[in-house]
This record gives sequence, C-alpha cells and structure tokens, in this order.
Amino acid sequence: PVILAIASEKMIDRETKLFSKKNTHAFALLSLLFGGIVLGMFIRAWLVGDMKAPYADEYSHLQHPSGWVGNLLKFPYQWFVLLGVTVGKNESLTSSSAIMNMIKATAAIILIIAPFIGLFRFNTHDRATRLLLLVSLWSTILLLFGFVCGDLARSRDGWRLTSMAALCAFTTVAVIRSIVGDRNNQIILFRLSVVGLTILSLYGVISIREVLRQKRSIKDGDYHSKVVAKLKSEGVQYGYATWWHGQAISILSDWKIRTSSVRVTDKEVYPYRYQSANQWYLDQKGVAEYFILLAPGEYERVKDSDYWKNLVASGFVRQFECEDMKVFVFSCNLWKDGTAAP
Repeated sequence: PVILAIASEKMIDRETKLFSKKNTHAFALLSLLFGGIVLGMFIRAWLVGDMKAPYADEYSHLQHPSGWVGNLLKFPYQWFVLLGVTVGKNESLTSSSAIMNMIKATAAIILIIAPFIGLFRFNTHDRATRLLLLVSLWSTILLLFGFVCGDLARSRDGWRLTSMAALCAFTTVAVIRSIVGDRNNQIILFRLSVVGLTILSLYGVISIREVLRQKRSIKDGDYHSKVVAKLKSEGVQYGYATWWHGQAISILSDWKIRTSSVRVTDKEVYPYRYQSANQWYLDQKGVAEYFILLAPGEYERVKDSDYWKNLVASGFVRQFECEDMKVFVFSCNLWKDGTAAP
C-alpha cells in the first residue's frame, strides 16, 4: 500500500512531470522498497523451503467466482460486528443498549464514508493527509480483494478487517482535521465534521466502558478465572491443556501457571506446536509436578485409550476438578523428550 500510494501520488500530480528531477528521490525510495520486498520473498523461499504452514496459509486461497458475491454481501455484517454492534433478542429501540448500538453503527458508517469524502476533496489536503488517504485506499482495495475473492470472509466476527478499521479511523480523523482547519470550507461541511467527530468520540467512550466492564467481569470471576483460582489453590505451576483453555489460563494467571498447548484424540494426547516452542514440552527447571487439564469431551475421548492408561500408571499423583474440567497431576513430565510419552 505504501509503494502504491507514493506511486499514485506522483501519477496524479499535474504540476510536476512524472520523470522530472523532483521525483528522483521518490523513485529511488520506491525502487528500494520494491527491491527489499523482492529480496525478502527470495530469502523467505530459501529459508522455508518445502515447509508448510497450514494454519497460516488457510486464508490465503482464491475462491471460485461463484462465491464472490456471497462474500461481498458478508462485508456489512462483519464490519458492524467488528465495530461492536451487537443487538439482543427483542431489544427495544429506546433501551440504553439500543442507543449505544445506534451510536456504534453510525460511527461504523462514518469510518467508511469519511475517507471517500477526503478523496473527493483530495487537492485541498496537505501532503501527509493525501498520502494517508492513498495508503488507506490501496490497503482497503487489497484487503477487500482478499475478502471478496479469497477466504478472508470465512471469519464470522470480521476480525480480518481489523487493519482496515484502524486505517479508516486514522484517515477519518485526518480528514476531519483538514476540513475543520480549512477556513475556506462551507459552514455546513464544518458542522458535519464536528458532528462526525462527536459521534466518533462517543463511540470511543462506549468502547472504553465496555472494555472496563469486561475487566471487572473477569475480576469478579468468569469461567476461566475460577479455573485459575482452583489451580492456584492446588499449588500447580506447569501443565498442559488444549489451545483455547491453555492460553486463557496462562494469561489470566499472569503466567504464574504456565500452560502449553496439546491436542487430544481418541488415541493419545500430543504436543500442539502452533505458537509453541519445543522447550515447553521438556522437563522444566524447578517444576516437580506437571498437570494436564481436560474438558469433559476431551477426557471422554481419550480415557479408554492404551496411551492414557499407561500414562496414568507411570506417574499419576492426584486428580481434582476445576468447574467441569478434570485435572490430572503427575510426578514427571508427560513427554520424556518433548515428543514421546513417558
């Protein structure tokens, strides 16, 4: 987007010839950036070789054209959901939550419209704002290409549009600042900018309020917080759990209970190395007991396997429950060398 923005600025500049001396530094910068990208791609190909990253590549595919219209129609829903618009069942139009949802929805629309208004008034902005507009434009085009023609629309909550939302926010503020600061603008445009900025400010206040409420709910005790409290009371410090549970436990315990990711099948429990290091599955210094936390479905899946029976027979110490989860504590690590069960 940066390369395309700089190139676009030079292409639409009517006052300066494209190949004039004034553009020498710009073309040198573009050559450096483009050369760095090409070099980086060759280095990446050399380092990666035949290695595959299924999860990282999962959203990097081109869809059949028959699905493009459907993906495009998903955009409005995912955009509003990403920006926090959540409507409950039978929600009254006059309720406080409905009013907040209307503010969020209006802010979401402003974030889409304002950059286009800025583009229509392109020549009235300073150079920094013009470049920001072009970067935002090209980023949006590239992201929407992946969204409509690729697999990015598969994300139900729209989090793949996060970078677009951030750029739209920066660009909107820059456009409003430019309009408000230009005394030659019509008063109606000035007033509309002030109204838009007010709505965006209210949206920011609502978002901060919701984040603070989430923190309070965690402090007061949600599901994983209760699990963490129980683990702390049992004195365990290191163990294993499936990815979503393990990540939540590590974060909510402020890393006092370190939990590495595993996969659970009907045959075994094995290390899940996505966003993990091999050392996390080896013996840990100062750790005498290792636990494995299993959700109800996970325990039912593996409990009758020979692997699990051998594991329990090898170093099982005790068992306790956290909410509806079962925790098994062992006197030795679950993997002798990080790959095989003891």
